[in-house]
Amino acid sequence: MSNYILMGGYDSLNVGDYAMLDTLTRVLHGHTITLLTRHQHDHLPGLWKVRLLQNLDHETREASKGRMFNGFNYGDDTRHLHDIRKALLYADGLILGGGRLLVDYCLSVGRGPLWYYQTLITLARFCGVPVSIYGMSIVPLATQQGADLLRYIVGCCERVAVRDEGSVDVLRMYDCPLEHVTVLPDPAYALPWRQREGGTKRAGLSVRRMDEQYGGIPRARYIELMSATIDTLHNEGYEVVGIPHQYYDMDRPDDSDLRVIADLPVDEVAWYGQRTYVLEAYEKLYRSLDLCVGIRRHSTIFAALCGVPVRGVAENVNAERALDEVGAVHVPIDRVADSAHAGVDCAKVKALGDGLVERYQRWLGLRQVGPSIARYQGGQEDSMGKPTAKDDSTERGLRTIAEAGYRINLQDGTVTRHGEEIEALKGEVKRLEGDLYQARAELRGDVAVLADEVASHACDECGRYVCAEHCEAGGLCSECDDEES
Repeated sequence: MSNYILMGGYDSLNVGDYAMLDTLTRVLHGHTITLLTRHQHDHLPGLWKVRLLQNLDHETREASKGRMFNGFNYGDDTRHLHDIRKALLYADGLILGGGRLLVDYCLSVGRGPLWYYQTLITLARFCGVPVSIYGMSIVPLATQQGADLLRYIVGCCERVAVRDEGSVDVLRMYDCPLEHVTVLPDPAYALPWRQREGGTKRAGLSVRRMDEQYGGIPRARYIELMSATIDTLHNEGYEVVGIPHQYYDMDRPDDSDLRVIADLPVDEVAWYGQRTYVLEAYEKLYRSLDLCVGIRRHSTIFAALCGVPVRGVAENVNAERALDEVGAVHVPIDRVADSAHAGVDCAKVKALGDGLVERYQRWLGLRQVGPSIARYQGGQEDSMGKPTAKDDSTERGLRTIAEAGYRINLQDGTVTRHGEEIEALKGEVKRLEGDLYQARAELRGDVAVLADEVASHACDECGRYVCAEHCEAGGLCSECDDEES
């Protein structure tokens, strides 16, 4: 079992982030994940069996004003810094992701996402811990300092997985090293969701915070445009369900999707306006839809996984890339009310998700090639990656794995590559060589002792060995003693 430390945006109570976390727990099945978080949310270890460790953030935005990261100011409690250091010393890897995290909307020394991640990555380098970037979207930055920090972060990583080719283009634009960069689909595509039921005439509407600072239009104008969109859907005969994806409202209450939905004339708010982080609940909801009007990246992906047609809102580059991936039409936010086009390419979506957990495992260089041994015994798994009932496909599954160059031990559930077995044997040979060297050294020591003992009992005349019982014969052997007589 290996230990991995994960840092990302999991404090924002964003269900899209939790979809990527869900996939990562399956990628790292059997290993320990420690999540660096600002708040100790009980649902994180409850749903995904991760450990929580205090990160470098202050408790609130107000507490962070005019200060560097928590622990780097005069008088700060630094115990959490020592906890992070100790965790890194015992870690097998530090993982950054997933999401759109490497941004410079807040940037100064000791403040903002880029400085936060470069601080932890630098510490990991000191501790000799390999760093990986997981499920990341890279978007254009606003400052030269941001570009410099991005280049430093990417250069310090052992491997980088971005969610689309657009991210590679941005990395190239900032002269980041690309040799260790891999394009892998958004981890959320690995969710094992089923196709929609259909025939409900229900339309789901995803929303997000929008204002002059974030999104470029006033909040009142955004509410007006979304209300017009809902009126259009009503005219088409749809019942409109408001779907929250982000619930965080500690620093700014208006950040929560529930606050946005409250200002819209929807027919229903999912889960009656209560919070839920259970992905199965989101699957059930999206399967009940006939249409999704999506402004969030993961609302597009969730709908596409269930085969629900999407009318996309082209609000930012990150969301646009997801809409293009699933074959959905997208229009600017001020034209969505007039759009009657919707679609999703189910074959394309299936291809994005097929074998994605295993592809991420190979990318991380893990010995295990699946969420659990149950998968290779022909069994199934629940949403938490726990094995359920087996079927009769054990032999077929084992043959498939053997053809891929892997071997499974059904007694203890370990999965190894043939090449790894050779490496393990080489290690055993080295260990035995070391034991042999030690044995030889001990033998040489024993011989030296015997030589000293023999020398101490040598005949003074001829040098031959003198038995201890004849030592009193003046240091002579019996023959020399007789001649002396």
